[in-house]
Amino acid sequence: MYLTRKLNVFILGVTGAIASGKSTVENMLEKQGIPTLDADQVVHQLYLKDQPVQQQLLKWLGADILTPAGDIDRRKLSNHLRKNPSDTSKLEQIVHPAVRQFIQQWLHQQHQNNVQMVALSVPLMFDAGFNKLCDLVLACVSTSEIRKQRFMARDNASLAKWQMISQKQMTDAEYQQMADFALNTQQPIEETAQQLAQIVKKCHSIKATAYNLWA
Repeated sequence: MYLTRKLNVFILGVTGAIASGKSTVENMLEKQGIPTLDADQVVHQLYLKDQPVQQQLLKWLGADILTPAGDIDRRKLSNHLRKNPSDTSKLEQIVHPAVRQFIQQWLHQQHQNNVQMVALSVPLMFDAGFNKLCDLVLACVSTSEIRKQRFMARDNASLAKWQMISQKQMTDAEYQQMADFALNTQQPIEETAQQLAQIVKKCHSIKATAYNLWA
């Protein structure tokens, strides 16, 4: 009896600054039949009550960091890091390995299902080094002014919060320089979808190698 050899899964990384249109692009990819995993959503799951990461953060920072339901309160955690920026590296040492393990298990499941291509959305793609674990990386880009308008309308946030977050992130020019593709997300959505379809078509023609790095 011969086993059918399964092809490696092509991993397309998706990234971009805050309010750059990543969620919209993720939805477009899903509609094209490409399973998509959002690292932010993974972190949200890891912060739920009784999860190992939640337990580590609780032991480190105490019960004041919790919501009434017992989950990690991301707003409180963000405030803590703002007051104690040196704690960011410790948080990353706790969270990043767990995120990577979650992604690894998800990729293995896609591989078992004979999926040919997936998308992995990571806001801090280059900062955390996840770009090295993708075959190619797509950056969602739009002007800072457009992103500011989206952010403030979406999150009902203040200008001060926008400035605080955006100052810590890479510029669109840096994203375009480091990514393999730059997807304009401020053009009409039909044009963005058409441009994305061309990127996906190109990805399908390239041999996948990054999956082996997750083994």
